[in-house]
Amino acid sequence: MGDVDDRLVAWLRERAPTARRVVPVCTGAWLLAAAGLLDGRRATTHWAGLDQLAEVGVTPSKERVVIDGHHATAAGVSAGIDMALTLAGLIAGDDIAQEVQLIIEYALEPPHDAGSVDSAPAAVVESVRDGAVGLTSTQCPIGRTGETAARGEPRTSASANPCPSSGAVR
Repeated sequence: MGDVDDRLVAWLRERAPTARRVVPVCTGAWLLAAAGLLDGRRATTHWAGLDQLAEVGVTPSKERVVIDGHHATAAGVSAGIDMALTLAGLIAGDDIAQEVQLIIEYALEPPHDAGSVDSAPAAVVESVRDGAVGLTSTQCPIGRTGETAARGEPRTSASANPCPSSGAVR
């Protein structure tokens, strides 16, 4: 990992134990995994890297929002809003969470039914998996060669990379 990534992961490790909540959105779950904070926990992330979470000791969940202890993870960017409203309900009560939802006019009406692998047309899923859009190994916080904060061991080969590689989404 780069110096900035190493410093961020170290900061997460230092601060998470005393934080009230640790809340990444989308692929931010990989930063928590890199810090070892999701070891043995349930979590979610963007579908492109969800299954690979198991390779680093995390129990992947297809849910949009997962709360495990004081850690909450959201499947994707839009799921981050779901997570925020869920946390608002837990912290301030459902009435407040509903007020927030109304204030931000969060009433999803997507123009296409392609918001998940299960609902998107097969051609769209295949296009994304083939790398037309997707995560690359250089974007994955624990998939780089060198020292990994997740285990404190060097990743020496591409096979040790739990993140999608070669620009393609698996």
